[in-house]
Amino acid sequence: MKRIISAILAVLVAFTFMVSSFAAYGDHGEGQFVQSPEMNYEGRIISAWYDPGNALEILFTPFIKRNVLEKISRTKIETAYSDLLDTNIISRIFGEIAGFSSTCIGDLAVSNIFDLTCKTGKLMREATITLGDFDLSHFVALLHYSEAGWEIVRDITIFGHNLIFRIGNLSPFAIVVDASAYSEPTSPSTYDLFGVAGVAGVIALSCGALIFIAAKRKKAEEK
Repeated sequence: MKRIISAILAVLVAFTFMVSSFAAYGDHGEGQFVQSPEMNYEGRIISAWYDPGNALEILFTPFIKRNVLEKISRTKIETAYSDLLDTNIISRIFGEIAGFSSTCIGDLAVSNIFDLTCKTGKLMREATITLGDFDLSHFVALLHYSEAGWEIVRDITIFGHNLIFRIGNLSPFAIVVDASAYSEPTSPSTYDLFGVAGVAGVIALSCGALIFIAAKRKKAEEK
């Protein structure tokens, strides 16, 4: 009996550490998100064109819908996401550009990650793209995941909830904001919501089993 109880307690302790690990991803800051990408549907294409009168069709895919992407694009956005979990990536990007933003590097976090794809294939040259339906009130920068990794997109124009910029190639993008302006605690990063739910279920079942065994043992001792 003691061995059973000890085993259950060991499981509880192990999963408690797992919960702590999952929760660590919930704090905003370097390499983290304001909210889980699995809960974010924000954003859409307003317009895209090479020059006035020469429009093109761009597909906007938020991270949560990455499964609709072709394998290459899906793998790329998942790799880009993994890079953002690196606690040094944002500090490295912004630390190399002195005076780029007055926001403390420790307060920077990603609010959106999404993929842009040209429906007809690759861009032939630089295009002007307008994205809409974003909360840009605490906007700091737009990041682009190029062959060299994450880099800051220059010459950004903010117009209300719209984000306008020029780019020569398409792939994953991420919006960086001042996370200190958000009053609510940040959500766990991708996959962590499901992990926490699973861990909570295991802990609940283990506790129930422990109580049942203890009660059964007590009755046996009373006889």
